[in-house]
Amino acid sequence: MRSKGHLYRYRHINDPKYAIAEVNGNLWLSISTYLNDRFDGISDLPEPHKTTIHRTMGGVDVGIQGKERWMIACFSKKWNSMPMWAHYGKEGTGLCFEYNYGTLSSSILNHNNNPLKFDPKDSIFGKVKYRKRLPRRPTRKGILIKANSWKYEKEWRGAVLDRALDTQSKGKVISVKGGITSVIFGWRTPQASIDEITSVIRARNLKTKIEQVTINENTRRLERRDLVIA
Repeated sequence: MRSKGHLYRYRHINDPKYAIAEVNGNLWLSISTYLNDRFDGISDLPEPHKTTIHRTMGGVDVGIQGKERWMIACFSKKWNSMPMWAHYGKEGTGLCFEYNYGTLSSSILNHNNNPLKFDPKDSIFGKVKYRKRLPRRPTRKGILIKANSWKYEKEWRGAVLDRALDTQSKGKVISVKGGITSVIFGWRTPQASIDEITSVIRARNLKTKIEQVTINENTRRLERRDLVIA
């Protein structure tokens, strides 16, 4: 199976410099506050010594201070999801990064979040579980829990707790050198963006495939083809 051993990250490319940064091995993780699901399981996640917890009529209210210190990068097991291309790939005008599972997971799990002491509990990587009901109590397992309505994403997550994070920052970058095995452009990606990104891949002699999605008019399915750059 083509996708074995890989995870995929859909991205828009309104500004190619962000995609180029990721091609160069710089993975952006966003603070969990900026996730697009208000009822994501991570909304009930505590952060030791920082979180304020209040019992309410509805259950547990976890202070925002603790939530903001976790940073998340989201991936999918599927490269050929039309809803994902439409949403995160901006109607096929963006791209999809194919990551080597081993390189990606080890880079996140071994990232040193604490300048004083490495703590393996400060990094999480795993497959998201979908539930009809989200956790009612604060737990780190909430990082890997979402509502059933998001099942189509086939999501995996990497999460990093940075105890020294500037509270004004929206996230951080960690190094994942050699993690991207293929850059898959959408069927509507502007040629100028393709040229700009592929020129970086060639200039750095990266061992990264360059592909593009096409739509098979007979089967109505998405397919991948090697993109020949002149």
